[in-house]
Order: sequence, then structure tokens, then C-alpha cells
Amino acid sequence: VLVGDSHSSAVVTAVAEAAGTRNASVLHYSFDACPIVEGITHLNKRFASCPRFITDALRHIAGQPVRVPLIVVNRWSAYVEGRQAHELEPGQRFIQFSPGESEPVFLDRFATGLAQTLCPIAQSGRRVIVVKPIPEMPFSVPNRMARTAMMTKRSSDVALPWAEYQRRHTRT
Repeated sequence: VLVGDSHSSAVVTAVAEAAGTRNASVLHYSFDACPIVEGITHLNKRFASCPRFITDALRHIAGQPVRVPLIVVNRWSAYVEGRQAHELEPGQRFIQFSPGESEPVFLDRFATGLAQTLCPIAQSGRRVIVVKPIPEMPFSVPNRMARTAMMTKRSSDVALPWAEYQRRHTRT
């Protein structure tokens, strides 16, 4: 079972390919901009149903055989640190637990909420795999690779300096 936000959608085909080598398949629950942390409120009304998605996804996951692992992929740093400099409203968080909470209170509630969401699943005997942050690029990777291939007639890798990755994801 794979659950998460749009970052889980970015890796679902790779997870499915890996599962296929074991004659298994993937059940995927995804909601953009919605971390699998119970108790959050989304600040964007377009994502107001995020808490209900979390509840429904967790209920469906609980109905799966316990031998089936759970893989959790979210854009962790966006929830903890806020948007990046190249995005609209840089530094702005898009979730909260209560209006006007301070950063230390938010961070504590995020960590506690994540533990309270995932630990009971692990305690049920299910293997829970939380994937570390996927590098966030300040551009569309597929578009950049396609343009490079068209202009140079060869493919190229897209990379983020390790120090930049560490800076962005220190607290996650």
C-alpha cells in the first residue's frame, strides 16, 4: 500500500514495478498537498477535504492484510518549512493544527501527529516505511530534460547539490 500526496504519485509506477517483481501489485491512496498526519487543517479551501481523505485512507489501509507493508511518501519539507523561494508565497505553510499557533507548537504537533497517525499502524504488525524527502527542484524536471535532449540531442541528468538538499530537509 502506498499513501501520500503528489510526491507519492510521482513514485507509484516505480513502486508498482518493484512490486511486480514479487508478483504483487500496489494499492495507492493519494491526495495532493495532503500529508498523512491526523489533526491537520488545510489553509487552502480547495483542499478542505484533506482531513476526510486521511481518515478514509487510514480506514482502507487498516482493512488490508497486515502482511502488506505501508509506504508513506509526502512532501515533508513543504509542510514543515513552507513553500520554497521559487514558489508563490515562499515560506508560507499550507497546513495548521490551530489558528495562530507558533512555530515551536506547530512543529511539536506535526511530529506528535505523525507519530500518532503511523505508530498504531506499525504496532498492529504492519511494516511502515516512511520515505525521506524527494529532492524538490525549482523547475519541472521532465520539461528540463526534454528541452536539454531537444537542444543537445543527448539526455542529461538533473541534480541538486547535496548541501542544498540537506539545507532544505534538515528538520525532516
